Amino acid sequence: MPFISSQNNEDAEEREIAFRLWVINHYRQIKFAVIAAMIVISAISWGYTIYGFLDYYFITGPKERLAFNELAVELLNPEMLAARRPRELAVEDVKIFSSGDKYDLVVRVANPNPNWYVVFSYKFVGSDKELPGRAGFILPGEEKFLMNLGVAPADKPASPAVVFYDTKWQRIDAHQLPDYKEWGGDHLNFEISNKKFGAIDATGNFNQLDFKIKNATAYSYWNVDTAILLLRGSTLQGVNFINLNKFLSGEERDISLVWKDSDLAPTEIEIAPSVNIFDPSVYMPVK
Repeated sequence: MPFISSQNNEDAEEREIAFRLWVINHYRQIKFAVIAAMIVISAISWGYTIYGFLDYYFITGPKERLAFNELAVELLNPEMLAARRPRELAVEDVKIFSSGDKYDLVVRVANPNPNWYVVFSYKFVGSDKELPGRAGFILPGEEKFLMNLGVAPADKPASPAVVFYDTKWQRIDAHQLPDYKEWGGDHLNFEISNKKFGAIDATGNFNQLDFKIKNATAYSYWNVDTAILLLRGSTLQGVNFINLNKFLSGEERDISLVWKDSDLAPTEIEIAPSVNIFDPSVYMPVK
């Protein structure tokens, strides 16, 4: 059995007695301190509660209610609702051009919205036939030509119009992209040079267009769809289309296209590359 010193027990008892005597002698001070602490805690709690009520009824509350009322008015205002939605695409009449023994259908479409782009499917539909659907997109403020080339005579629709479906509008986030024009210009900087158009031989039955196109952007693209537009004045005479596969940054290509049409005499040739720069899948990985 271990030995326990009686001296240690006596010291512990003396300390306990001394503590009790101190509590008895300072009871009023201890009671006052506890009450004071409770009053301070209560005052802080009630002060915060009162401040919250005052803030709600006289400061923040009126501002929030005013903002809510203004928002409700905007949401119910047809003009404000219209301003928050994208304007519809501007669509011209469908044009048909003969291309040898086939036909090319083309329509000019413009996106009037500077901060919305749209992805969709479209097809050319006539009173008797409709052509298969195709995927398309139009960037903010962009004007482009939608095409269906090389249509056989048996498939050519009468009095065709273009029909859009699966349309998805997307607004540009000004916080993430404050300057779309500069950003878009950097991503769509394709340089066109050395455009030449003329008959291949003396018969004039075939014409050839030659030009150079350079990817002057800092990005390499898997595919760059490019529309070719032949105009005489402001009148569209003919169209064509090429796909530039794996178009690397800084790369320049020589392009040649042949038309079987002796009546073409364009005064202006437009080369219009097109890439949905908002789609991450269009970019080739950096090596």
